[in-house]
Amino acid sequence: KKEKVWGEAGNRRRFDGKWTDVYQALADEKLGKEEEGEEVKVKEGEEEEEPVNTESTWKEFKALKPDKQLIAQKLEEGVANLSEEEREQYLSKVKSSWEEFYQHNADKFFKNRNYLPHQFPELKASQEPYYYLEMGCGAGNSIIPLIQLQPNSRFSATDLAPTAVEVIQKSPYWTTDRCKAFVCDISDPENSPTILTDNLGSEPTVDYVLMIFFLSAVTPGEPMSTVIKNAFRVMKPGGKVLFRDYGQYDLAQIRFLTKSKPLKLDESFYLRQDGTSSYFFTEKSLEEMFVKEGFEKEYISWDVRELTNRKRKIAMHRVWLQAIFKKP
Repeated sequence: KKEKVWGEAGNRRRFDGKWTDVYQALADEKLGKEEEGEEVKVKEGEEEEEPVNTESTWKEFKALKPDKQLIAQKLEEGVANLSEEEREQYLSKVKSSWEEFYQHNADKFFKNRNYLPHQFPELKASQEPYYYLEMGCGAGNSIIPLIQLQPNSRFSATDLAPTAVEVIQKSPYWTTDRCKAFVCDISDPENSPTILTDNLGSEPTVDYVLMIFFLSAVTPGEPMSTVIKNAFRVMKPGGKVLFRDYGQYDLAQIRFLTKSKPLKLDESFYLRQDGTSSYFFTEKSLEEMFVKEGFEKEYISWDVRELTNRKRKIAMHRVWLQAIFKKP
């Protein structure tokens, strides 16, 4: 048998040589509807934005198809939250889990997000002297490409993982004359304001705050509110938050729900095998978070796509939310 690969490590699925809808296949197996076919080994590295290559094709939709929404709702209802004790136990280790993640992967896990200027015109090549801050910068996959497009702008980047900050500082594009990276847990209400002031100054000077696949890694509630408060504090009036992250019922969420032992911390909030966590936003929940802290919504849009891979004969449904919030 020739083995086909798709999905997430450690699981096995069936494949009969025909086109496979990954979303449906995961749900069918969980709900006891799997059909006989060839075994399929699932691999890592497809939880964020799969690259588009000559073997792949995107189809864009205005919203996730109703049948997929029903599948996701049924799966969500069937998974109970962890106990409060278990939840606190896991969440207490998330910070160290991100540090271990970057110690192990450095800048090899995520690809550079060179597509961002196409999503946000504010990030296109420019000679203007803007000031950008990326929160949850990771290894710099969002901000490093931007540095190359904006020769007169300044950049700051922060992450709670010291190794991630070290990785970004080693980039040949990260020059000390206009770039600064520092360690800070932006979700910590006690220490983050002081660290931000020490590194960015006491006056609001930032034109754009980038939150690119970052806020979903923060615990809902006070930690998320603290992140948004900090963004508001450091930004100039008229400054903007550029947001892109997981939307409710994305394929990554279905993967969480269809595990043999799902680690569901709360509604739309899950724990990965490596100890890191992920939240999936709705348009309503996202808007409420930012408006509550004083921002104005410029726009929120769903980015729903079906990625079909012709060589592997699979279709994967991805759901992301993109938004811009403005400080009055």
